[in-house]
Amino acid sequence: MHATNTTNHPTGRLRRRLAATAVAGALAATTLVAGTTSAVADDQPGADPSDLVYSGELDGAKLRRVEIDPLGKDAHGRLDERDLELAKKDKSGQDVPKPRDPGRISPDLAKLLDTGDHDKPVEVLVTLQDDVTIPRFPQPNTDESRESDTNRRALDRANELVAQLTKARAPGYDKLADQFRELEGEIGQTFWLINAATVELPLGNVKQLLEHEGIQYVQLDETVTRPPVDGDPTNDIRDGRQRIASDPYFNLGQTGGWIGLLDSGVRADHTSLTGPDRIAFHLDLTGDGDPGDNCDWWSGHGHGTASASILTGNANLGFDWRGVSGVRVDSFDVYGDDCGLNTAAAVDGFQLGVAVLDRVIVAEIQADEAETGAIATAADAAYDAGVAVIAANGNFGPNASTVRSPGNAHKALGIGADHVTTSSLKGYSGRGPTNDDRIKPDLVAPTDTEAASTAGTTATWEFGGTSGATPYAGGAASLVRNWMAPNGSFDPGHVYARMLLYGQNAYPFDNNTGAGDLVMGTGGSVHYGKVNVTDGATIDIPVTVASGRNTIQVALWWPESPGSHDDVDVVLRRPDGGYGDGSFSIPSVFERAAVNGSATPGTWTVRISGYDVSGTQPVYWSARTR
Repeated sequence: MHATNTTNHPTGRLRRRLAATAVAGALAATTLVAGTTSAVADDQPGADPSDLVYSGELDGAKLRRVEIDPLGKDAHGRLDERDLELAKKDKSGQDVPKPRDPGRISPDLAKLLDTGDHDKPVEVLVTLQDDVTIPRFPQPNTDESRESDTNRRALDRANELVAQLTKARAPGYDKLADQFRELEGEIGQTFWLINAATVELPLGNVKQLLEHEGIQYVQLDETVTRPPVDGDPTNDIRDGRQRIASDPYFNLGQTGGWIGLLDSGVRADHTSLTGPDRIAFHLDLTGDGDPGDNCDWWSGHGHGTASASILTGNANLGFDWRGVSGVRVDSFDVYGDDCGLNTAAAVDGFQLGVAVLDRVIVAEIQADEAETGAIATAADAAYDAGVAVIAANGNFGPNASTVRSPGNAHKALGIGADHVTTSSLKGYSGRGPTNDDRIKPDLVAPTDTEAASTAGTTATWEFGGTSGATPYAGGAASLVRNWMAPNGSFDPGHVYARMLLYGQNAYPFDNNTGAGDLVMGTGGSVHYGKVNVTDGATIDIPVTVASGRNTIQVALWWPESPGSHDDVDVVLRRPDGGYGDGSFSIPSVFERAAVNGSATPGTWTVRISGYDVSGTQPVYWSARTR
């Protein structure tokens, strides 16, 4: 019999039951009803095609005269000696990544094992190695409501995929339940998005879990980790919008779709979030029973309410406090009223966001777990399902390797924080490298702006930390996604590459600021696409710098999974074939090169190359001229 969450345990398990009930209610409210099941691999929604070049002219932020052309027959080649010498020269000063073993027990659980009562029951979340492929979930029509016929069909298809994944994982969970009984353990909640389960067992038996085959990571289900926050001098959301230059994209009116927000809940009756309504639905996933922003860790100001107001707040308080995107938010409360992060609830939030077709998820979480932990694994799986994940880097800087989860995930953009008026990097902003030596953060956004507070329906407060920065990047990601979607570009990798193009740092990168400050560009021409890169291969993409323009910029991003890393480079070659600029980072999963102010008119070549690649690596690229 499949393990279910039916124990009468009064604390963790009860909350898990209540969370499951809340999820079921949300699915019913959005007409996600059970569908037929089949093999997981059947009829997967397709990803965007490769080897196409999307090009157009920008009138402000509006994309005009879009052309979609296949790459030419002569686009594909091999690295020659000139390319290799150029790359070797730039890589010679870099350290080859030396991944650190993150271990398989989270730091807080390891501490408890040293100091706790080994006879006392403890609830842990166990993540296992996974061989189930997460399919791409269907794309909603963001110009229509969830109740439209088109979106009802998409939601029904999403529910079919959920049922397929649940069925595929059931035998493994049954086997796991039998194994855990030998350790006096009982499975509570299981998941379909990732291969993981909560289990209650005596603390002294936790280490024996690791003797079971396939255990990837074990962590406490509930921790004292708070949503990352800080405070600083008052500034308005408008100042943050000006810093990231998002208003021209907002003014296009492309505000359809939904953003999933994993945070402490929202005060849905705040004037910034109602009339017009900015909250699609809000759910408590912790079992506390109230999706409101009730955590009092911030002196009665809340946390998720401020995040939501930056993401999407209306202008009821005035233009100065209007949010970045205008896209409605699905609020998932993953922190209990005691302000402690509920890890299983966070995974639930990713699952539900995927199921109800959120195409951007903003994770206001700073979990102390490795990139193989449950939350980071869920973020990677959400990307595989078609979601752009924007996550706080956390507030444990300035030392190296202080980035937290899911900012450390392989397929999420981790966001650092600098002051909205001074642009100075905040000392607390979490730094990379990750355990496997990847660069983090990916981007930096402004913090310390005045956002909505739960102290009253019109109250505001100074919202800081990397939490104050992440909604700016999340709102920008939603605008970018909606900007690209009319041309048929839905892969979240396109959003990541475009966001990194909006960074201000060219190679070389560091673990303080990554690709730098996020500033959304306007004017000039845009070009983007997706290619497949193999070891030693080159792909040449022509990009024309028109007369009167003198700048060309390009960014790459590619998805990876734990345990693997590919080294992909990019070079900008001038119309005469000479070297313009290049990006040769060894440990990053992004590259960014630019010739600013001195690019000669003519046809430039964006050369993407596989310097050290295992297999075939999809790579997303985005370029602009101005």
